[in-house]
Amino acid sequence: MRRIARRIRQLLKYPLYLWAYVTRDRQQNGPVFVVGTGRSGTHMLCRCVNKFPQVSDYYGGVESPEMFWSISNATVAQKQLSIFQLGYYAYMMRKVDGLFLDQTHPNLWNVEQLLAAFPKAKFLALKRNVQSVSYSMKKHGGVLKWVKNHTHYPKPNGFLGVTPQNAKVYQEQLSDLQRDVFRWASHMERIDEVAKRFPDNVMVLHYEDVGESMKSTMAAIADFIATPPPSEFLAFKKESLHKRDALTAEELAQIDDALALWGSVAKG
Repeated sequence: MRRIARRIRQLLKYPLYLWAYVTRDRQQNGPVFVVGTGRSGTHMLCRCVNKFPQVSDYYGGVESPEMFWSISNATVAQKQLSIFQLGYYAYMMRKVDGLFLDQTHPNLWNVEQLLAAFPKAKFLALKRNVQSVSYSMKKHGGVLKWVKNHTHYPKPNGFLGVTPQNAKVYQEQLSDLQRDVFRWASHMERIDEVAKRFPDNVMVLHYEDVGESMKSTMAAIADFIATPPPSEFLAFKKESLHKRDALTAEELAQIDDALALWGSVAKG
C-alpha cells in the first residue's frame, strides 16, 4: 500500500519535475552527490556536509524517500536515469537554499549522465577498507539483497562486480560475502575511473581520513564545492574505524581469497 501511495505521489509530481528539467539552468552550481559503495559511510559523509551553511540535503541526513530505491534499483538493473529522475534533481536544486546535496550512492554509476544534465555537479566519492564494508554489509539487509538476488540482474554488471571474465567464478565459486567483495572492488575501480576522467567534478575521499582529520577534510571539501566550511562538525564515532576486528578468522580468509580472485579473473 505504501508503495502504491508513493507511486501516486510521484506521478502527481511528474509535471513539476519535467518542467524543472526542461527549464534548468545548466550553468547553476550543483547538485553535490555523495557516491560510493553501500556501507562505505556515505550516510556519515552526507551528515558532515549537511552542516555546511550553504548546503542542504532537504531530508536531514537520510536518503530521499522518493528517489533512493528508485534510482538504486534502476542502476543495478543497468537502466539509465529517466527524465523524471533527472527532473527531480533539477526541482530540488530550486527548492533548497544553496547547494542541493544528495546521498544516493549508486549514482557513482550515473556520473556521465548526471554531468550531461548538470555540467557543474560535484561528486564526493567515498572509499573505505573492504573489511569494514563487508562487516557492515552483513548487518544491512538492503545491501545484502543485491548479492543474494544476483540472478535477477543482467550480467555483466559493473555494480555487482560481474565481468565477462569472472561471471562463472561469481556464479559457482563465491559465497555471498565474497560476492560483496567483488561489488566493493568494482566500486573502488569505478571511483578511480571517474576521478581520472572528471578531475574537476569528482573528489575522492577516504572514510578513515574523515574520521582522523575531520576539520581539514571538511575544509578540502569546502574548497572543492566552492562554499564556506562549517563552523561545527559531526561527532565521528571512532569505534567505526575498527569494524574489521569483529570479523572472524574464516571471514577474513574469505575476503582475502575473494580479493585474490578479483585480481586474477576480473579482467582476464
